[in-house]
Amino acid sequence: MIWNRVDPAKVHRLFYTQVSVVIVTEVNRRIGAMPAIWCMPISFNAPLVGIALAPEHETCSMIKKARAFTINWPDYSHAHQVGELGEISGREFADKLAAVKLTTVKRKGDSQPVIQVPFSHEDRGTS
Repeated sequence: MIWNRVDPAKVHRLFYTQVSVVIVTEVNRRIGAMPAIWCMPISFNAPLVGIALAPEHETCSMIKKARAFTINWPDYSHAHQVGELGEISGREFADKLAAVKLTTVKRKGDSQPVIQVPFSHEDRGTS
């Protein structure tokens, strides 16, 4: 077996073979979204998910105002669009998901949108 050396500055990439989750929130008809690679299960009973977001991002500011968000798990067919989300600023768009050609829906009774493609998702409020 041949082992390849990994640049120490890139070793963290070995842990993440999946597409990032997409965090989505809506405030005053503005839709913010961002990929979040730092996402992990915290508890299975009750189900809790932890995410790490940089507070300077517009989507993070929107989550604080909305006090709610959804976590969307894309499949690999949407990897390019998820990557594009990380390259553009929500300050420039009223609907950041529309900017990368993704649409959202709201289920009856939910305050926050989910991405309308074959994603899995979870609704979360903040405390």
